[in-house]
Amino acid sequence: MRCQYPAWSSHGWGLLCLFLYAGCQENPPAAQSPQAGKQPPAVVAPQEAHAAPASPTAADPASTVQAPRGELLYQPNFFWSDGEETAQGTGFFVKAPSGKLAAVTSAHFIEPDGPALLKAEWTTIDGAKLVATLTKSWGPPGKLGGSKFDQRRDYLLFPVAAETEVSQVLEFDPRPRVEDGELVWFADKDGSKSAADQRIVTGSVTLESPLALIIELDEPIKLQSQSGSPFISQKTGKVIGILSSAAEDGDRVKLIAAPVKKMVEQLQDESSFPELRTVIGNAQPAARPE
Repeated sequence: MRCQYPAWSSHGWGLLCLFLYAGCQENPPAAQSPQAGKQPPAVVAPQEAHAAPASPTAADPASTVQAPRGELLYQPNFFWSDGEETAQGTGFFVKAPSGKLAAVTSAHFIEPDGPALLKAEWTTIDGAKLVATLTKSWGPPGKLGGSKFDQRRDYLLFPVAAETEVSQVLEFDPRPRVEDGELVWFADKDGSKSAADQRIVTGSVTLESPLALIIELDEPIKLQSQSGSPFISQKTGKVIGILSSAAEDGDRVKLIAAPVKKMVEQLQDESSFPELRTVIGNAQPAARPE
């Protein structure tokens, strides 16, 4: 592994809340709503109540949005110019406004000055099946912001070949801001008994800011290699953030998510798809000892 899972102490948690509260006073411009596009192959959108049997993790009875089910998460595997291969974080697939397919994960484990990233492979969580091979970035790669409290660009986006068969494709929520107290679903990779049966955990947004979302789950999860996992709104059935780090608050653990606003904006721009090796890491392979 190239990094440790980011965590925050109780002192850091207090500073984080104060910093994000200040960020809440901002009034950023609203993101543009995604335009409808051609549906990519094998896309399955969140099911409405009349189209699927009730789930034990369904949202409020008044809502028509059902909890996601099936294979939502994938394992990102990275291949570096120094010959190293690493399995890091968690990935998923989303539909861009144009209808094209994109793969998503976190960026904080990328070393900007390390070996060049040659390619990434998305496999099923158990590693049994190769799902997609990725060699390009969707626009410039994300990174952590100027402050450690700023998670807005903690993401990587990859264009995916149109012929790729994916059983579940999510969508980013185009709303410029989500609501404090908004209920969410979180797909727990570690609790998965199989690639097609991933555990869905409920939770809620406890602090909303343009810089980050703070989310508390209703039950504990194992915070190992979960970065990049999506938080799905129970109100819209769409992704509102991806897991970036965690903070301790007494006996509770708060999850810190990168809001999807910047990701929505980047997927609207299809002018640049650079090769991964040219934008992530040092483009020159590291010399191997003889």
